[in-house]
Amino acid sequence: MSQAIVLVAAMAAAPERGLIEALGPVFAHWGEEHGHLLVYTDPADAPRVQSLLPVATRHELTPILSIAGASPDAIPTHHYVVWTDAAAGWEEELADWYAEEHLPGLATVPGAVRARRYAQQGDGPASYACYDLTAPDVLGSPPWLKVRATDWSSRVRPNFINTRRWMSRTLRTPEGLR
Repeated sequence: MSQAIVLVAAMAAAPERGLIEALGPVFAHWGEEHGHLLVYTDPADAPRVQSLLPVATRHELTPILSIAGASPDAIPTHHYVVWTDAAAGWEEELADWYAEEHLPGLATVPGAVRARRYAQQGDGPASYACYDLTAPDVLGSPPWLKVRATDWSSRVRPNFINTRRWMSRTLRTPEGLR
């Protein structure tokens, strides 16, 4: 896994197809509910992509963990992000929980294409977890809810602070438009 850049552009409406085509081989996701376009690109291409999204904020992500999901060959239609900090003293516990239980557990859920976790550099919450899914309702499926309902999850989750959760529709992957 290599360094990644995520550009977050607040938009009043879904982006036009021409803009998504112009972005080139990136991962692009639109969240109607939260009004943001999320674009993942590699650092070398970030200046060109950001020139197309001048209002976007830039976040540098250092990869920590990437796990192929139970549906690794499926085409993702949705992207779920949990961006959070840990309360003081809970940073190591949060890291262990993600690495040992949470990310591996969610990756086993049918409909999970990939589960990843990054450390976000700079401003914003430090922990960035994201999941490529075959449908938005994967989050409410019994296997997903079972992973979220563990004793360890119950201890760690109340210590999330500055949390943002975003579900977005996948518009583009490096292979092309959706």
